[in-house]
Amino acid sequence: MAANIARQWDESAAELTAAARKITDTLKYSRDHYAGALAFTEPGNKHAPLDELLPDPPKRSDFDVDATVAKIREQYDNVYGGFGEDTKFLHAPLLHGLLNHNFEGWVMAYGTLLAIIRGGVHDVVGGGFMPYSTVRSWGLPHFEKMLADNAQMLTVFSLATSKANSLGLDARGFQRAAFGIIDWLEREMQASAGGFVTSLDSEAADAQGERYPGIQIAWSRAQTAEVLGEDSEWACEVFGLNTLGSSDTALMLPTFKHDP
Repeated sequence: MAANIARQWDESAAELTAAARKITDTLKYSRDHYAGALAFTEPGNKHAPLDELLPDPPKRSDFDVDATVAKIREQYDNVYGGFGEDTKFLHAPLLHGLLNHNFEGWVMAYGTLLAIIRGGVHDVVGGGFMPYSTVRSWGLPHFEKMLADNAQMLTVFSLATSKANSLGLDARGFQRAAFGIIDWLEREMQASAGGFVTSLDSEAADAQGERYPGIQIAWSRAQTAEVLGEDSEWACEVFGLNTLGSSDTALMLPTFKHDP
């Protein structure tokens, strides 16, 4: 790209300079003549700076954290964890804040994180988490895996591990979830040119080339046996693949039947 820019400058310096000047003049005109779209006009046709027209942000002492947590408590799902009674999102910033609040906040965050780890939003084999569940029970995820969500959840699970250890609680599930995210980021999300890709598609192709959502995450008992051999029976029990009435080739989402 740098070579192309240099060549264009050598060949068309005058045209590039004129174009840059035109863009600059347009921006100046917009600033001078359309400031009223961003700020009210004071007497004398003088535009007030936008920051002078906005109310002062509330001081930290004016923000009632306990009242906010009480409102959040009203939305907490005592049965399945999380917030609300329909689609369940990860809400990483909220969980991070609750972990740093009082014991009531910790209890809501702890219950939600356990539900997330056990639910279909958790890729227990490949690591990482999907952004939300389309059902209240966390059982049916939207299968796209996002960099931003997992980066935030890595922080949340790291904090939850520290908090649980300080309270003498079993933190191994949170710790494994954090390491699972790290493994997934290193294995699947690093871009060849450096940095990370932003997401993975929710769909993938099967052996016949047909694309389906979640097929890259779902497993069958037959696939498990092919990969794990004699250990497959144990794995199917741990990950809930022994559903009564299902065939050996039926694809299912591996989830933890018990606390991880």
